[in-house]
Amino acid sequence: MVLAVGRLEGVLVDFLNEKGVQVGEKIPLGGLIKKLESSGNLTDTVSYHLHFLLSQRNYFIHRITRLMHGYEIENSEMESFRNRVQSLREETELFASMFMKTQTTKNTEQGAPADR
Repeated sequence: MVLAVGRLEGVLVDFLNEKGVQVGEKIPLGGLIKKLESSGNLTDTVSYHLHFLLSQRNYFIHRITRLMHGYEIENSEMESFRNRVQSLREETELFASMFMKTQTTKNTEQGAPADR
């Protein structure tokens, strides 16, 4: 899940750069979403989903250690947690692919290699 979010961030940086929007090298996912919104490159639906991904990512990254401190995990709870992380990873990869397709389509239409 963490690697999928990192990939999404990289894809969003490339997407914004291609649109002529300057982004810093260390801008976090929330900042990238704000740049996409302010540059007019997001529909309301995609914006909603990206904000949902951000909130779920923040939950897992920032709260999991504290939530698990001194907590004995039963197998059913761990399975539920794994399923939730798996769902988030899959949705994150879907959005990364979506933004990559947008870049690939544009590069192909201009006659440039589509694998940039």
